[in-house]
Amino acid sequence: MKSLRQRPTVLKENPMQRPDLDTLACVNAECQLFRRAGANNLVIRKVYGQDRLRLLRCRSCGEECSERRGTALFNTRLPEPKAEEVIDHLGEGCSVRATARLVHVAKETVARLVRVTGRHAERFHDQHVHGLTPRALERLV
Repeated sequence: MKSLRQRPTVLKENPMQRPDLDTLACVNAECQLFRRAGANNLVIRKVYGQDRLRLLRCRSCGEECSERRGTALFNTRLPEPKAEEVIDHLGEGCSVRATARLVHVAKETVARLVRVTGRHAERFHDQHVHGLTPRALERLV
């Protein structure tokens, strides 16, 4: 006869994908390995927060920084999935108030993410999109 006791269900969490250390670089402008990804100079000093963020240390200069540094979510206490929800709703055209209501965050939080992600997108665009010459322009009616 089978046992009436059921085995406990083990839920496997899908942890947020973290970038490999080989793709990250030192952020200290005075370091010899500044912005040199794959130099094998970064080590994980500790893991912290709800999202299990890694605090990285450069072996060359000793500078420490969060792995979120230089990203749109740097210095954001909001969990990554919730921040992504906010950005997705805004991208779909929801207002700040509607986004705050749908995602259950304060309007000020949504407004701050708008500013931070906007600045980040502008910097990314300025760094990566240049030297383009359009062949034709379309006239809007």
